[in-house]
Amino acid sequence: MERCQKFSLLKQLLANVIVENFKVIFVRTGSLRAGSCGYFNYNFYGYSSDVELAKNIYFLAVKIIQYRTKKYLNNYYLKTGASRNRKLTAFLKRNYIYGFIIGLETRLNDQTKKYDLMVKPDDEVVKRLGPTRSMDDKVSCNYKSKSFKKGFNDGYNTDLSQRSVSMD
Repeated sequence: MERCQKFSLLKQLLANVIVENFKVIFVRTGSLRAGSCGYFNYNFYGYSSDVELAKNIYFLAVKIIQYRTKKYLNNYYLKTGASRNRKLTAFLKRNYIYGFIIGLETRLNDQTKKYDLMVKPDDEVVKRLGPTRSMDDKVSCNYKSKSFKKGFNDGYNTDLSQRSVSMD
């Protein structure tokens, strides 16, 4: 179980990608309604070995995304000479991260098809947890932007079998 403030839609999307490609279920509890402290608890459920693998992959992906997003933004501002502003940075960052996650999802789906793997949670896990509702993962994004395309390529070419963040 992890606890975080402002569990972003992009992190939810990443968690959903992990769920689709590993034998776990993801559940988020909490809300940001008025009067609450604004914290979420989120969990992966399944057999302990599957949960451990999913958590490790998830946190590695988050670290890679953080590192590569920062690198992309720095390179963007250096190459274009544009002055940094909050609105442009948020736009570039959102598109890059969303593209990265979609690229990573495409790569994992391709691997699943290539090796003919079945990565659904065990029926016993689903039965014990009960019904879960899917999370809304609609992210406002410009799919034609260079930042989305760069993120997609970086996500697709990311090897999650590594144990550390690549510095390339």
